[in-house]
Amino acid sequence: MATPSPEEFEVQGKVALVTGAASGIGFSITRCLLKKGAKVSMLDINKEAGERALKHFQKKHKENVVFMVVDVTVKEQLVKAFTKTKEWFNGLDIVCNNAGVANEVDWRKLVETNMMAMIEGVHLAIHHMSTRNGGQGGVVINTASVAGYVPNPYAPTYCATKHAIVGYTRCKKDLAKSDGIRVNCICPGMVNTAMVKDMFTDQSPLSKEVQEYVKATMLSADQVAVGVLKLILDTSKAGAIMALTSEYGATFPELPSMPQ
Repeated sequence: MATPSPEEFEVQGKVALVTGAASGIGFSITRCLLKKGAKVSMLDINKEAGERALKHFQKKHKENVVFMVVDVTVKEQLVKAFTKTKEWFNGLDIVCNNAGVANEVDWRKLVETNMMAMIEGVHLAIHHMSTRNGGQGGVVINTASVAGYVPNPYAPTYCATKHAIVGYTRCKKDLAKSDGIRVNCICPGMVNTAMVKDMFTDQSPLSKEVQEYVKATMLSADQVAVGVLKLILDTSKAGAIMALTSEYGATFPELPSMPQ
C-alpha cells in the first residue's frame, strides 16, 4: 500500500461508523472504507438488508465489519450504537451520517431522519472523538444533496433538510482546530438508488422530459462513495461542501459567507 502524503488522512486501521449502510450510498461507502483497510460499524433500520450486507462483506473482511439494527431517529439507539462501536473496535475515527429518506407525506419522519439524526450524529462524534475529551480526533462526513443549495419545489421538506445539513456542516468548520474533528459534507446530484424509484412513474410530479434527463444524468452510489473518500482523505478540508454531478464531477460551490 502506498504511503500517504502528510496532507492525507490514513484510513488503514481506522474505525468508521456509517448510518444507512445496508444499501445504496451507505453500502458503497462501507465497501470503499473496508477496501482501504478500515473497520466499519454498519447501522441501518432494515434488519434483513443489513444482515445480507454484513454477510457479503464478511466474506473478505471477516472481523473488520459489524452490523447493528438502529433507527437513527431514536436517540437511545444511536447513543448505544456509538458506544458499542467504540467498545468493539477500541476507537472511533470516522463517522458518516448518511441515513436519509425522501417521503414528503411523512414529513416529520423526514426531518427527524435527515436533519435531527445528523445533528445527533455530529454531537456523538464530538463526544467520542474530540481531542478535548481525550479522543484522537477524526472526520465526519454528512450526506446532503444538490438540493442542499438549489431549491427543489417538488420536494420542499427534503430540500429544507438538505439545506440544513449544508448549513450545519459549514458552521462546524472550526471543530478542526478546537477538537481535531473535520466536518465535511457531500452534495450529490440524483443517485441511482431505490429511494428515487418513485420519481419514475406516471404519478411522479416530474414531466416525462425531466424524468428522462434525470435518468440520463444519475450518479452511481459508488461514485458518491469515491467522493466521500476524497473528503475523508483530504486533511485540508474542514467545513467543506463538495458538489458531485455527472456533468461537472466533484466541485466546491462558492456559497455566501459571513464577513470576516
